[in-house]
Amino acid sequence: IAFSSSDMTLKKDISPIQNALDMVNSISGNTFTWNTGLTDLVPYENGAKDTGILAQEIEALGLPGLTITRGDGVKAVRYDRLIPVLIEAVKELTSRVNTLENT
Repeated sequence: IAFSSSDMTLKKDISPIQNALDMVNSISGNTFTWNTGLTDLVPYENGAKDTGILAQEIEALGLPGLTITRGDGVKAVRYDRLIPVLIEAVKELTSRVNTLENT
């Protein structure tokens, strides 16, 4: 999908993500090897190396729309939905830096 609907007029009850930096700090970026023996993960091959995050850590953030649990019980992440969390975390860091620079 090249573009996703994001027009303000399509949304209500809009509120900024709070404590985004804490959320980002609570998740881990990892390298790993796929274990496809548990389920069919086409196009991933058993033993293939990859880089990513853990759906259970993302789910623990408690934000809507970031994860789903598929019919086979495997959790999946909508990586694009992490962008708003990252944006708010950068803004929190910017505020902290500005405070430090002005003291």
